[in-house]
Amino acid sequence: MIVATFLIAILILGQACLFQFVFWPSVRKSVAVADATPHEQADSKYRDKMHDLLALVLFYIFCAALTLVWYFLIKEIVGVFESSPGDVIIALPPVWEIWKMVALGLAILGCCIPLDLIGRALLPKRYEQYLVASCRRHPGTYRGTSILWMNWGVSACLIALLALSLHSYTHFRSDSIAFSHFFSFAEVRHGYTDVVEIARVDRKRAPNRNLVDRPHIAVRFANGRVWTSIDGLRDSDSSRDERILQLLQEKTGLAPTDHDTFS
Repeated sequence: MIVATFLIAILILGQACLFQFVFWPSVRKSVAVADATPHEQADSKYRDKMHDLLALVLFYIFCAALTLVWYFLIKEIVGVFESSPGDVIIALPPVWEIWKMVALGLAILGCCIPLDLIGRALLPKRYEQYLVASCRRHPGTYRGTSILWMNWGVSACLIALLALSLHSYTHFRSDSIAFSHFFSFAEVRHGYTDVVEIARVDRKRAPNRNLVDRPHIAVRFANGRVWTSIDGLRDSDSSRDERILQLLQEKTGLAPTDHDTFS
């Protein structure tokens, strides 16, 4: 997963560099050129709400398209380099929903580039004045550094989120259970002899303290640590849980107990 994380990080940083060194200078240059024209002309002629509406529609279209592109690109890269040790019997990989969040964040940043190109194509003689009018409605948008900070800050956060999610897994090995929680690079490993209780659980307590129906498997170890099959934002999966339950029974000799909640 280290190689996959590195390659995806290179792609993310490549988009950030494209944003700062190609897209941003062209926008700043256009604003500087158009700003030399009378502001009254720009305000009266180019504060066209139809242009804003068109930009909004195109934003949603490109954002959706680029989200799919980034998601499948990340999925393919991870699929190429994904591997597990030979003694792993059941592997629970990272949750794909986290990668969808990463893809959406990258799409929001990346869609600015095609939107700028389309704007220049549709308004070849008026695009610069349109940028000035937009800048006057939102002071500092094109003259400050807030967008650049957002570009690099969001890119760095997405790389960190991706790296942490790629290292979130559970491996049921022939002699032990190894898992790494989200927001942690440390692997925890317990032998099957450390298991003191196996439970079928019907509900989980949500962060707001409400009980929600989420059937899952819970395992308690001798040191008091608890692992569940819905750790790491995983959804309930009855077929997966049955395979895990059967393996645990074979390895530990313990019979599962039924619980409404488990802690």
